[in-house]
Parts: sequence; C-alpha cells; structure tokens
Amino acid sequence: MGCFCVPAGLALSVLPRPRTLPDGGRDATGDAFAVGGRERRSKFRRKADALALGHPKFNIVSKSSCTGTQFVHAVGAAEATLYYEQHPKALAQAKKAPLGDLARHTADEIVYVSAGDGATSEGEFWESLNAACAKKLPLLYLVEDNGYAISVPVEVQTAGGSISKLVRSFPGLHVADVDGTDRLPAMRCARKL
Repeated sequence: MGCFCVPAGLALSVLPRPRTLPDGGRDATGDAFAVGGRERRSKFRRKADALALGHPKFNIVSKSSCTGTQFVHAVGAAEATLYYEQHPKALAQAKKAPLGDLARHTADEIVYVSAGDGATSEGEFWESLNAACAKKLPLLYLVEDNGYAISVPVEVQTAGGSISKLVRSFPGLHVADVDGTDRLPAMRCARKL
C-alpha cells in the first residue's frame, strides 16, 4: 500500500490535472489522476503497459522503458508549459498541426514525474534537476525510496544512503521526506505541495 499513499494524496491535492510521467510498474498516480483508470487499463493486458503507453485524454505522457529517461521528458514538458504561457499564439498554432487535437495547456499547469530510488543513479535525473532548478520549471518529482535500488541496498546505490539528503542543496528545490507507507502523513505532505 505504501506506493499508493503519496500518489493518491497528490492526485487529491494537485489541480488542474498535471502532465504526468509516472514510473511504469508501481505508481498509482496515473490511475488517481485519471478518473477513468479502468477505461485506460482495459485496453492493455497489464497496468504497466497502460502507464508506459500513456493516455492523452488524462494527460499521461508516453514514456520510454529505459530507467530514468522520464526525467528528461518531464523537463521538456515543463519547458513547453512555460513556453505556452509566454506565447499564447503557439498553442493555437500547435492545434493546427498533425495530432493537434492532443495539444493543450491550462493556466498554472505543472508536470509530475516519478521514479524509484534506483533511477536516481542515472545521469538524466541529475541533468533534469539542474535544468528544472536553473529554469524554475513547474516540475514535481516523486522518488519512491524503498531502501532497495533495483537489485542492491540503497547504501550501495546512493552515496550516503539517502537521495533526499543529496538533492537538498539544489537552489529553489523543495524537498519533503515522508514515510509513504503511512497514509495520513503521506497525504498531508502531498497536500502541502
């Protein structure tokens, strides 16, 4: 149940529906943001397939299957959000392009990206944090640190054993550390964002 508490809290507190790049296999945020989660999943054999392929109606972006690449995609989506805010005519132009019916933007839109702690060892994670903080992008990261990164304990994978401690020095980055298996503190933390 731990992997569902924080995403559920985010879904209840983050409006409007963000561009979502969820971690494939275990992130419930895609379903929580997508009120019609059953509709989306019914087209796929497994929940992981549905999350990997995305769903434009629910703002769930298709992601690559390679670990950590969703971070770079999220930066691009967040940059597009700022671009559309600064250039209102760009959205109208995008709507005229092939697949333009998928182009949309709402005021105060954010981008949500999630991953497990193992993905934070990828260069894309650090590159995306640098870009997000330097450009003050509307980007929300959720890193589920279950103490075991892919196949090794977190102490072997992450210097110091805590990704939240490592990223605290990024300027403008709000870091919240919460036990995702305890639903009330997890949901309180999510609502503060």
